[in-house]
Amino acid sequence: MNKIPLIFLAYLSVILYFLIFNFNLLCLILFIFSSLLALYRKYYLVIPLLLVMGSFFLVVKMDTIKNSENQPTTLSKITMIPDTIQVNGDLLSFLGKERGQNYQVYETLKSKKEQKFY
Repeated sequence: MNKIPLIFLAYLSVILYFLIFNFNLLCLILFIFSSLLALYRKYYLVIPLLLVMGSFFLVVKMDTIKNSENQPTTLSKITMIPDTIQVNGDLLSFLGKERGQNYQVYETLKSKKEQKFY
């Protein structure tokens, strides 16, 4: 067995990351080709390392999906936290709470001159 160059292991782990979190056919082809190249060069240790990293990435992705499904689709009332109000030009932002969750809220301010009455 040959020693795996760290740059090659990092390369394969980045491709695996993008393959799991943002599937793309080109990424899949690149990962397969690179894995075959690793096996051709007798880097057999790369397979268990990629399995461990792939398992970790899958657990993180499933947890992210689970958390995003638990988010409410609409919020009717957010309680503003007063010390977090910021105004940047015409953008108002603040932190708010609803059902134990914290939310970052952004709102664009309009001046009376811009409003048109018909």
